[in-house]
Amino acid sequence: MATEAVSAGRVYVSGTVFCSNFEVAAEDQVSYSNGIIAQNILNMVKKEPVISTIEEARKGADGEVFTVTGTVANGTAETGNAFFNTIYIQDEKGNGINVFPIDDNTIRRGDQVQVTGTISEYIGDKQLSAISVTVLEGSRDVVITDATTKEANDYESNFGKLVRVKGKVQSVRLASGLVDSIEVMDESGESCRVFIDGYIGYSDDSSQKLEDFVKKGAYISAVGFVSHDAEGNRLRVRDRSEILLAEAGEDTPGTPGDSGNQNNNNNNNNGGNNGQGGSAGGGNTGNGNTGNGGNSGGSGNAGTSSQSNSQSLSGSPRTGDAANPAVWIIVLLAAGAAATVIVLKMRKKNNG
Repeated sequence: MATEAVSAGRVYVSGTVFCSNFEVAAEDQVSYSNGIIAQNILNMVKKEPVISTIEEARKGADGEVFTVTGTVANGTAETGNAFFNTIYIQDEKGNGINVFPIDDNTIRRGDQVQVTGTISEYIGDKQLSAISVTVLEGSRDVVITDATTKEANDYESNFGKLVRVKGKVQSVRLASGLVDSIEVMDESGESCRVFIDGYIGYSDDSSQKLEDFVKKGAYISAVGFVSHDAEGNRLRVRDRSEILLAEAGEDTPGTPGDSGNQNNNNNNNNGGNNGQGGSAGGGNTGNGNTGNGGNSGGSGNAGTSSQSNSQSLSGSPRTGDAANPAVWIIVLLAAGAAATVIVLKMRKKNNG
């Protein structure tokens, strides 16, 4: 066999002494000389791939080849909640991309994978057409990013990202008696289409059926991948159990095994943060939970604060002027093994 470098490539030439015409049709190529020679040549010329970020791959043009690593946001092993021959992967920030086709049915959410593929589109949905997929060691939590319905409808900025939206149902569509499309809109003023493939089921058997509560005017939360199909932009649901009844202003419950990017929902169980010049020792400003009966509000002062979507985890809550008609002082006097509690009620001074 002869070989010669030609420009940026290399040419290999051989006669039938090495490559048999008979073995071209052999099913077990690796055991015959043709397959062995081909594998040896490929091993001689192969190079270690350059690892790109998922963000770089998302910006790639059709036909460009990328190798990326990421966390599986929806795999093939979740019975009833897997997409056909498709997985979604994401980076630590939640930026994601669809990978197709996938023949391995053992890939699970949280798995770490390395994917080499070409950028392509299917019905307007950008994807990584897989050349090779390798499952790596380790696992990570899947990131769910809270988004407005307007952001969920922004395909160019967010395609492939797993997001959670909350809003009022504008319309519902059924297919064979099952909910398959929900138009949802929040205060952003722009709706998004929540789409459910007919074969996607409930991961939790105790979940309330969507047909029982997803009605026009209902307020719901939904989790799905920002994607695109023949009807336009959509939020592609991976699990019917991730569509829930909700109320305006409430914290949306997370999904077991996944982590949410909820930047304005912080918990504080023992004392709180000062709020715009407020007093320390139990106050917490913003959409958080206060511990030990703290005050909440823009000013953070005990007598004049206003409530801002917070709740007390222990003790008695005090929020706003009207909710605090009196100040209670508890004095504990201890004498030997006995203790006496005296409670004095003092009227609040009238501030005019």
